[in-house]
Amino acid sequence: MGFEKTAQRLRGCFYLLFAVLIGNLLVQTVFFDPWFGFKPLPSLLAAAVWLAAFAGLAVLLRRAEGWLCAHRIAAVALALAVTAATQLIFYGFAACWPVRDLQYIHDAAYEYTIAGQITGISQDYLYKFPNNLPVVALLQLVWRVVYRVMGAGFEGFSLLGVLLNAGAILLAYLFTFLAAEQLLGTRRAFWCWGVLYLCLPLQFLVTYYYTDTLTLCFAPMAVYAWLRMQKPRRFGVQAAMAAGFGLCIGAGISLKVTIVIVLVAIAIDGVLRRAWKPLALLLACTALGVCLCNAAVERFAYGGRVLDQTIAADEATPYTNWIAMGMMGDGSYTPDTNLDVWQYEGKQARQQRSLEILRQRYEAFGGFGNYLLYLNQKGIRSFGNGDLETPNTVGLHLRKELGLAEALVYENGKWHTAYEYICQGWHLAVFGLMLAAVVQALRGKAVQGFVPLLATFGLYLFLLIWESSQRYLTNFLCIFVLGAAAGMAAVAEERHGRRI
Repeated sequence: MGFEKTAQRLRGCFYLLFAVLIGNLLVQTVFFDPWFGFKPLPSLLAAAVWLAAFAGLAVLLRRAEGWLCAHRIAAVALALAVTAATQLIFYGFAACWPVRDLQYIHDAAYEYTIAGQITGISQDYLYKFPNNLPVVALLQLVWRVVYRVMGAGFEGFSLLGVLLNAGAILLAYLFTFLAAEQLLGTRRAFWCWGVLYLCLPLQFLVTYYYTDTLTLCFAPMAVYAWLRMQKPRRFGVQAAMAAGFGLCIGAGISLKVTIVIVLVAIAIDGVLRRAWKPLALLLACTALGVCLCNAAVERFAYGGRVLDQTIAADEATPYTNWIAMGMMGDGSYTPDTNLDVWQYEGKQARQQRSLEILRQRYEAFGGFGNYLLYLNQKGIRSFGNGDLETPNTVGLHLRKELGLAEALVYENGKWHTAYEYICQGWHLAVFGLMLAAVVQALRGKAVQGFVPLLATFGLYLFLLIWESSQRYLTNFLCIFVLGAAAGMAAVAEERHGRRI
């Protein structure tokens, strides 16, 4: 009983911290936005419209609950078909050329597929940013298989990337549904599907096959795996389940390391529940998956025709550079930081220079209190815009220069302001529902969303330290929606005494 009370108090402390910090973030974002130029009234109106839409969706699903539960598989298949058709429509009018990091990744995978080696600018990029080696390995693997089947005349590599991305996003919908079903039931699982479907930037991002969306399915997969593994079953079945999910999640972590944040949230939940066996199995299998995938990527990278391992060790950009970028201006990516460090030769010299920049930028704040004030502003830069940086990815180089996509996503587009407020309203509504879940938990109500809420908070803390970018929110979208579903359920039960 003593441990249970301690666990309950620790959860309460977390909910209080979440309410204070995320509540402050939302207030600052709406009323004191220093970065994006959103006006309070349109932002609040957009959020109110989205909240009304989410509530309306919940009412419609409640009325259709009997059919949804009786024809669950058919309903999921229909949802998948509608979502896939929507992806096809968005690809038709919003396809874009690879830009920024994706351009280097695409070119590297293409060169390896055609010539069996990576040279020139693509090779130099991978020397400096080896964190993107796994996605290059994944793309070239898929592309080489298709290239060998289709023959030397095949040139549809971008389309293959989009199809792979679309499949990963569909898996994200599916695992979000499955996780929500474990937490809140079938009807609310369909609510999560609908809310995710209504995220306009996610629909546009189907054409931009970068790690943010290619790894979208792994965060909800981890939550679903954890929920399933807590149910009593034979050790052999549980071990097999842990192996299957753990290896997949490990692959996701190799592609996008921020998924570790979800594993940390699961580990904390497992400790508080004293669910030692399923936690140990899942974490061990995930660690094995990371090791196996990293070994495969290293074999691809250092097997002779991609990178030289000795040069790679000296050329890699220190990870502390991204922390240093997050300590000046608005905290976003600054090439000058990398250019400064790249002037130095050797791993040790570059690391020392990176740490020196960190020290100089911290000292420039003039004290820890000023640094905390800066982090408050930086949090808005990371979380204060719901467009997921689509204007700087999809909108930078659309294949169709004139049309609806350009009017919406392009920064100078005719309806771009409307697009930004639509995205912002969805974003604020989802975070508002997460905050509602925490408030209900603080009032002593049962809230079924501890892991998604804790993972969201973990991402917030991470982005206070790391480079600022809304792009990092993308592969946590499903986690946000699961947290919002917990809030919608808690508020509905409080107001109506029934499940909506």
